[in-house]
Amino acid sequence: MRLLLWSALVSVITLCVAFDPKVTVTDFDQPLQGLIYFQDSSVVLYHSSDGSLKRSEDDGASWKDVKLEGAKRNGGIQHLIEHPFDNSIAYALSANSDTHFITTDQGSTWRSFKIQSINRFNPGRPLSFHKSNSRYVIVSGAECPNGNPYSAQCVDRVVYSTSNFENSDHGSRLGDKAFRCEWGHTNKDSDDSIPQDAILCLLEVDNSRRLALSTDFFRSYETIKIDGKDVDNVLDFGTMSKFFVAAVGPETDISLLTSVDLTKWSEGSFPDDGKSTINHVSAFTILESSKHSLHINVAHDGSSKLGEGTLYTSNSKGNYFKKSLDHTSRSNDGLVDTESVEGIDGIVISNVKENEHNVRTKISYDDGRTWSYLSVGDCKDLGGSNPNRCNVNLHAVLDHKNIGRIFSSPAPGILAGIGNTGRKLEDRSKGDFYLSQDSGLTWKRVYRGPHFYEFADQGNIVLAIKDTEEGKKDGTDEVVYSLDRGNTWEKFKLKEKFIPHFLLTTPDATSSKFLLLATRSKNKKPVSIAIDFDGLYKDKCVMKDDGSGDFEKWYARYDPDTKEPTCILGHKQFFWRKKIDSRCYVGDLYHEQFASTEDCPCAEVDYECDERFVLSPEGQCVPNRDYLKELKQCKTGETYERSTGYALIPGNTCKKDGGKTLDGKKSVVCGSEENGDNGDDNGDKADGKIKSHRNLFNGEIVNYFYLPLDKDSVDDETIIAQNSYDEAFITHDQGLNWDKLLDGKEIASITSNPNFPNDVYVLTFDSQLHISTDRGHSFNNVKLPANVAPQYGGSIDFHPKNREWLIYMGETGCDNPFSCKLGAYYSTNGGKSWDKLVEDVTRCSWVGQLLHKTDEKLIFCNHIVSEGFTARKALVSSEDYFKTKTTHFDSVVGYAFQSEFIVVATVSIDGI
Repeated sequence: MRLLLWSALVSVITLCVAFDPKVTVTDFDQPLQGLIYFQDSSVVLYHSSDGSLKRSEDDGASWKDVKLEGAKRNGGIQHLIEHPFDNSIAYALSANSDTHFITTDQGSTWRSFKIQSINRFNPGRPLSFHKSNSRYVIVSGAECPNGNPYSAQCVDRVVYSTSNFENSDHGSRLGDKAFRCEWGHTNKDSDDSIPQDAILCLLEVDNSRRLALSTDFFRSYETIKIDGKDVDNVLDFGTMSKFFVAAVGPETDISLLTSVDLTKWSEGSFPDDGKSTINHVSAFTILESSKHSLHINVAHDGSSKLGEGTLYTSNSKGNYFKKSLDHTSRSNDGLVDTESVEGIDGIVISNVKENEHNVRTKISYDDGRTWSYLSVGDCKDLGGSNPNRCNVNLHAVLDHKNIGRIFSSPAPGILAGIGNTGRKLEDRSKGDFYLSQDSGLTWKRVYRGPHFYEFADQGNIVLAIKDTEEGKKDGTDEVVYSLDRGNTWEKFKLKEKFIPHFLLTTPDATSSKFLLLATRSKNKKPVSIAIDFDGLYKDKCVMKDDGSGDFEKWYARYDPDTKEPTCILGHKQFFWRKKIDSRCYVGDLYHEQFASTEDCPCAEVDYECDERFVLSPEGQCVPNRDYLKELKQCKTGETYERSTGYALIPGNTCKKDGGKTLDGKKSVVCGSEENGDNGDDNGDKADGKIKSHRNLFNGEIVNYFYLPLDKDSVDDETIIAQNSYDEAFITHDQGLNWDKLLDGKEIASITSNPNFPNDVYVLTFDSQLHISTDRGHSFNNVKLPANVAPQYGGSIDFHPKNREWLIYMGETGCDNPFSCKLGAYYSTNGGKSWDKLVEDVTRCSWVGQLLHKTDEKLIFCNHIVSEGFTARKALVSSEDYFKTKTTHFDSVVGYAFQSEFIVVATVSIDGI
């Protein structure tokens, strides 16, 4: 009887104790270099830093060595590469050998192969794959004298195979001129009209880099042309989704060419400057894009050095771009703090730099059209009603520590990240674990401290382990998990402390198993830790279409104000997601859930400008210049029929019944539309009458000027005005339409560079210099070395020949107004860095273009000389940035430049 009672008591206690998953720890000899978790399988390949391979068939619970004859002896495997379109194929490329290996059964067996002419692989992208034929592969690398991969005389080579290097096939060279190639079907969304054997290559032709297309493996080819002319100086090209993008030099003024079918190419149009060229680009990055819009991040002249870029999104053809987001955070090597949410159309998360030190996180639900800060759902404990305390900022691509995506997974609508609330992103070691259950609409702090995190069983299980390496601690033995999407947590203990490095699960997040790669705290030995939640629940979740089962209908995006489901691309997306309080497992192994859709009535956002139409400043689709010239070949008073200017975005599923119909045809009276190409003249027909337009400004206009015209700006009539409220305004059409310049900034002064007519410099009272090289269409900002001096409004002087040589007058030490120091600083790189020139001066100028030749570094200054309670100004000069100086006049009023002379006003006993 006692035994029965004791057994019953144990059963009751067991129901109250948290579930302990099965944990298996395996020691490795070497740390991780690379890893493949094959899609829709439990097979994992582990690539060690010594070049050896291990394989697991049970999600990392047990491992076996992979025997590759001769690989270890010759330096081991250098690259382990998974085939993106066939989850049974992987390649192991050797480091110092001409023998390489391929598996077609997820690593169960391997065969060796050789590649002719390749002794060193392209480190960025050694292999290119074909979406429809897994036996097609392109290898990019170099051929080296005597097979020595370290030789300085290596020559670029590209080799292809149509048999996966089977049966003594060592591949065939794609000519001697190619040095980078991709299949025309290298992405899953590539256009089906592209020939199956199409290959795109960069070639050296006639001492120029050109892009060429071949459909017969370069036995013949056609170079890419625009308007019938070969495109020279192609810097590089890339692919994303269905788009092909090429960058054309010179490197300081890059143009983008785009295509979706590899036969028709066009220059990308960027309406911010009215040209196809993005002025003074130092770098650009192709970002993850949707099927219907290309996303690129552009670093303008020097902005990459500041860690900034600009995000642009295109129309469905990839040839017309709109600015989406300024000041996006990016690294010098092109990484951008931007990620699209997996499985849901149009949600993008990006970090932006508000200034040199402040990074904040924004989210877009409409593919980059509009952005907002991330919101904490309930922020009473984080600062009450202060809205800045109710925003969360998250670490993204630039300091990502795990493998795979950062914020999202295949778990429907569940996003996570490490960050903090407030007005700026703090150091990652100070971050906490935040989670969103509604695709990023609202966020909640679910655990303190930075963590590695992962989702399993379609979001049914959230696992997290503290990032102890970030905190410089000696590891952790505690793992936490949540079964209700982060609302409550359970924990279990490992048998010893570990320092975690990577946490992952099956690529589709459908299993209940996790794999943690870590090192032992006590001896720093690498280990894998398999964590298995099988048996967590006894019952499998039941799906019922009426919602009465364990799943509920959940929409992927909601309006932040109305909380109602919203549309994108003409439809609402929804999932059947497990109810948060259902105690069951989803268990649909290797079958992740994809979104279902409900069509919406068509709205204006479902349309884009039709072929040969562009967006005017008023937001209307109008004929471009070339098309308008054709349309004007008519007799006055007659009518002609043309497109309305609008077309439904490809892939858009909206219903015109009950919605807007903007596409189709329209009849136009000849002569009624005289203008096109972005509506430069507002579409007004010339009628011989003087037109006026009234614009009201706050306060008084205290400063205004025209920008001089040059050969590149003959159609631009730019005026800049500043009012007494420290605001500035700009117009590009002689004052018809005005835009506020640097909205939210207090303007200290504005000036243009007299030697380079398109350059505008704006100083703001937060000690920033905002520089435009495209007549005020866009600005990059740099930090000034000293505060703006109110009495001078900030002063910038320009070198007559060297565009990036600047002198700035500012003040320091003004915490005490009696200790202010006025000084001059100089920059020779456009303000990216500054050096002290000289103190106690009221004006400094570069000197040049005089009658007699001078040193290009010659600078004149008015130097303040204190004598007791009086002071005088001396005119001094230097040719070595005032390491030495020459005094020309002891007492001056000032100096000025007149033609090829310097005019100096001096003080004598008799006066001036």
